[in-house]
Amino acid sequence: WGATLLGDGTVVLILNPIDLAGAADGPVIVRPPAPRLVAEREPYTVMVVDDSLSMRHVLSMAVKKAGWIAVPARDGLEALDLMQRAGRPPDLVLLDIEMPRMDGFEFLSAVRSQKGRADLPIVMLTSRSGDKHRDRASALGATDYMVKPFQEDVLIRNIERLVQASRRSDARAAS
Repeated sequence: WGATLLGDGTVVLILNPIDLAGAADGPVIVRPPAPRLVAEREPYTVMVVDDSLSMRHVLSMAVKKAGWIAVPARDGLEALDLMQRAGRPPDLVLLDIEMPRMDGFEFLSAVRSQKGRADLPIVMLTSRSGDKHRDRASALGATDYMVKPFQEDVLIRNIERLVQASRRSDARAAS
């Protein structure tokens, strides 16, 4: 048996029909794998929150090219809705600042106020390079701050570093 992750974040159990039918030789002993090992192999889920269709596409393609799952959202409200419906938060959020309905700062504040989401890696990815925006993002709890235009390889390395650090932290907290 095993499990897989669908594009929407749903976990689906995979069963061996021979084991279910009782045709296996001897008793079947099922031991769940160590959570840490599964988490290390699981592809990352990266939420891409940007009102620009072209930017969502570019970022989603970079995430997919790295072998991860991209979850695009047009603004903070859609991102919050997707997170609530998924049940499990993404491994990391790439977040623009200037968006309609709910901007990046409002989204960041809303997520940080939710129980269990204080440590979710959130990377502000914006064209705003001034200290005013950077300081506000930091004060609201942004994990990192990157300025557009960005280098794809630098972005991918940052995602890798932040998700691995988050997963190590989660594994320590679980043990």
